[in-house]
Formats: sequence, C-alpha cells, structure tokens
Amino acid sequence: MRSEHVVSVMSSEIMIQGETNVNKFGCTLYNPKISDPLLVHSTWSNFSIQFDKLELTYEVRHFDCGMAAMTDDLREILKADNYPNLILKINQINVRRDSEGFEKLKVSADVDVTIGGVKRNMLIHQAYVINHSATDLTLHGEQPLRMTYFEIEPPTKFWGTVRVYDQIKIAFDIRMFVETK
Repeated sequence: MRSEHVVSVMSSEIMIQGETNVNKFGCTLYNPKISDPLLVHSTWSNFSIQFDKLELTYEVRHFDCGMAAMTDDLREILKADNYPNLILKINQINVRRDSEGFEKLKVSADVDVTIGGVKRNMLIHQAYVINHSATDLTLHGEQPLRMTYFEIEPPTKFWGTVRVYDQIKIAFDIRMFVETK
C-alpha cells in the first residue's frame, strides 16, 4: 500500500564516538527542530516500509566534541569547508519479527549516509522505533563503521604519537511527527 505523509522532524541528534591510542571521544550534532516539513511517500508490505524523500541534512559545523580543538579537528576530517553537510537518507525500515510490542519495535534500517561528499549505503541492524503515539515516533539507530569507508584517513596528532582508530560508531535519534496526507 502506497501512502503520502507530511513528516515534521521535532528533534534530531547524530553522535560519532571513537577511540585514539590515548582516550575515547564523542561528538554530537543536535538539531533541536528542522523547520520545513518533508513530503514523504511510503510503501508498506508485510514487515517492511519503503520511503521516498525521507532525507535529513545536518550542517557539519554544528558538531560539538566538548573541546574546541577536537571540534575543529572533526570538522576538518569531515571536510566541512568543501562538504558542509552530512546527509542521512532513510530508504527502508524492516520490522524484526522478534519485536515484542508496538510501543518499541526492533527494526533494521536501510540508509544512505553522505559524509565528506562520499555517499554510502548501510544496513543498520541495531535500530528501533519508539511509538509515543499514533503520530509521534522516534527512530534510533547505531552502527559501527570505518572512517576509510568514507575515504577519510584516520588522523594523527603530535608527530604521530596520538592516532585515531579507523573504527567509529555513528548513532542517531530522530523524533518525528507524521501526518497522513
């Protein structure tokens, strides 16, 4: 069944977590409200929902790592000057059959992520949808990935004595209000 929805993003957060040979780090990009509602088409079939035009754009300059130098480094390695946006496009959500209730559905999400001008498709296995009401929901997902997957060379500092490991984790929380058109 194909339907049309107006999706208003109430809040959205993307987190990047990683490690160096010295410590761990976490950077967050928080958009309290994305003002323009999205016109999204969806197609439902059994335990799967496919989306058209469910694409969110985040300004890389809004990432915050808690320390100015780390924040500047992150923006530099994400190539913010040339590619100011990180894009998350949600293509499909598959409800897992081991979900135990409607309030919190275990799902996997097929998404396209664009970082530093490089677009990659990923299947996020660790995801869920929290249904706050019939029209209010939160999509949460997290996935380990390698920076080199996005053609980003893990940085080094202080003449190579501090090295960022290639493996990072990206996570997102998107709270949406969905109206059927």
